[in-house]
Amino acid sequence: MKTKIDYDSEYDILYFYPGEKKVDFSIDYDDIILDVSGNEISGVEIIDASEKFANAGENPKEVVKVLN
Repeated sequence: MKTKIDYDSEYDILYFYPGEKKVDFSIDYDDIILDVSGNEISGVEIIDASEKFANAGENPKEVVKVLN
């Protein structure tokens, strides 16, 4: 299964998700949100992605292009 990757530039959030799964709960750690379904991580959201990737010298839009 291929992981989908999206970037929302309006809210500066980078999303990684394998598909549509029901999220049972989410864990928020330092603006990185893990969506959990059963005993699996079903998605990852990185809030303020441009700030986090700027520290690594990357632009989230470019990361999405490379990973897709």
